Amino acid sequence: MTDIGINRLYLPGLASTYDRLRPLAWPMLRIAAGLIMIPHGIPKLFGTFAPVLAKTVLAPLGFPEPLYVAYFLGALEIFGGSLLAAGSDTAAGCDVCVNKHRSGTPGYVRVSLLI
Repeated sequence: MTDIGINRLYLPGLASTYDRLRPLAWPMLRIAAGLIMIPHGIPKLFGTFAPVLAKTVLAPLGFPEPLYVAYFLGALEIFGGSLLAAGSDTAAGCDVCVNKHRSGTPGYVRVSLLI
């Protein structure tokens, strides 16, 4: 029976490449996640997707003023994605945004970032 550990490499021949790129793993993940968020926020903030999101998703979930929440989500995705890609302290910013807009209505949850 072989020993399968969490440090097992997918391509063992690339071990030296893995070692060289290891310090860049978290920054690359942050940049990729941030850059993925930006295009998702643009249609909400500048396009016609915010009213659709408000009517079909947020209103049935019971959000108060769903159109404003939709525009807020678009702005949060654009600016939060930019900050995430830039590597700023996003955990504190996320906590401030979520707790500032928290109310007793269903649908608001506390978010914790592990990155």
